[in-house]
Amino acid sequence: MQVYYIVLAVVALLALTIFIFYDYVLDLIIGIQGNYRFTKMIKKMARKNDYLVVSDILVRLSEQEFGYIRHLLIADKYIYVIMGKTMSGAITGVGEDEKWIHLDTQRQHISNPIKENRRLLKALAHQLNLPENDFVNIVVFAKSAIVDDIALNNPLEAVLEENDFYHYIRMMEKTSSINDMDPQYAEILVDKIQKLNAYNLKIRNNLTSGDMHGVT
Repeated sequence: MQVYYIVLAVVALLALTIFIFYDYVLDLIIGIQGNYRFTKMIKKMARKNDYLVVSDILVRLSEQEFGYIRHLLIADKYIYVIMGKTMSGAITGVGEDEKWIHLDTQRQHISNPIKENRRLLKALAHQLNLPENDFVNIVVFAKSAIVDDIALNNPLEAVLEENDFYHYIRMMEKTSSINDMDPQYAEILVDKIQKLNAYNLKIRNNLTSGDMHGVT
């Protein structure tokens, strides 16, 4: 009988834990699944079209601040700076507002991801000494999200649902009148990005340790 009550108590405790942390666990699962799909989707697009992909690029935003660009897709016409958002629920907002509205189990505000990604894009363009209009700023929301039409002033920026990603890239590449990027230049660009990433990692690590000796 004592064992029975112990088992019952453990089951009750487990059920209570799941209930308390349900939203957190659900968000975690959605995040893992979404990130996996984003990566697979971008790599598939690159493979089918002979594009190049670079992921997890550290860029320096200010003297002490760094941020990650999760995916760069280097296509024929543009370099796509891609931020994936894996939240569920409805997303609405105005393009240049600092905060957007996220409606899920409750109403809350999120930082404007287009502005966040734009800042990363600008930093990368500056550090590579490239014009900003070589890049396209894309925020892609997972299938679990419903995104309202969010008006953006810049034609080189887009907020997409996951299912619209392929169509958007094809449309941008097909309708652009700019010249195709030379494949050899694209390879050189990937090498420059990887070297920049390594350099920024070194700077960040030295800042963290308080040692900037040897960093130029």
